[in-house]
Amino acid sequence: MRKYIRNIFLNNFKSIFFMLLNSNSRYFDIEKIELKFKKDCKLGKKNTTFSTKVDEMITPNILKSGEWEYFVIEYIKKILIGKNQKFVFIDVGANIGLTSKQLINQKLKISKYFCIEPEDSNFELLKKNLGNIKKVVFYNLALTNKYINRQKIYLNKNNFGDYSLLKKSTISKIVKCVNINLFFRKVEKKYNINNVIYKSDTQGLDEILIMSLEKKYFNKIKILILEISNFDFLGKNLNAFLNLITNFKNIEDENGDKIGKNKLLSKIYKKKGFNLFLSRN
Repeated sequence: MRKYIRNIFLNNFKSIFFMLLNSNSRYFDIEKIELKFKKDCKLGKKNTTFSTKVDEMITPNILKSGEWEYFVIEYIKKILIGKNQKFVFIDVGANIGLTSKQLINQKLKISKYFCIEPEDSNFELLKKNLGNIKKVVFYNLALTNKYINRQKIYLNKNNFGDYSLLKKSTISKIVKCVNINLFFRKVEKKYNINNVIYKSDTQGLDEILIMSLEKKYFNKIKILILEISNFDFLGKNLNAFLNLITNFKNIEDENGDKIGKNKLLSKIYKKKGFNLFLSRN
């Protein structure tokens, strides 16, 4: 029986972490896990370290594959090939730094990384994972379309990538907020940004944010990567959203397939979340 149980759980990280998340220790919580790479992978070089958390989604996947949503990196690499100008990367919902870390490891023509993460424990790991990289700037805040200083963020204990200002859950905390246009104004003034790669993964606020962005800042975005999931908002603002994306020449899904208007509408009407990749040329 012991051998049978061992075989069930051997390398089944999701089940192991489920048990840890639902265990009831009187004395301890596991706040983070420090990983040491046994060999080179997309996330890091052999013998370097990376910090993460116990959950049922992100950490089990990176333990198995040594990468996270690498299709984002592949898309950016494809678009940047042959480009002479330098870019900046704005990572909205940077989490613990998985996307930015993989992108930095590619040594592309990206001069600055602006990593935005509102939740404190994620932000601490973000700084730990990327803090030794000089071209990274950290922001412990949430971007919103509103002009408010603080707001509740709702947490999912089983998936630390599923924290949202919109999705309701039984666990929440207060985070600092900044209007997206005020943020762009500040960054543009300090760093004179152009040729922006904008990646947004905020669990429901992505469409609202990009459609709230003033045109003068929106025009700086050359590559746009959005998680599409707020179908209630899109249902009320569909024409405006479709008009917005006509500013981009190339539109693809995460499989690298081209998306025309009809296919995009079909994906939206199915109301199943997907990633949208856009570039101006």
